[in-house]
Amino acid sequence: MKLFTADLYRQFAIGFLAGALIVGVATADQWADGIESPAQAATPFEAPPASDEFQIEPLEIAR
Repeated sequence: MKLFTADLYRQFAIGFLAGALIVGVATADQWADGIESPAQAATPFEAPPASDEFQIEPLEIAR
């Protein structure tokens, strides 16, 4: 068998796919919790109400 023949690439592809399938099957139980869990939104931030003490007054411009 020569080094750069189509058989070599085909064997690498088959080996890669078989390895990926084995890893996928071996870790499928770990994926279940991450894939099936529902999204949970954070509670919205509530800003405190504005008070008159901190109101910005416009500057008076002398003309």
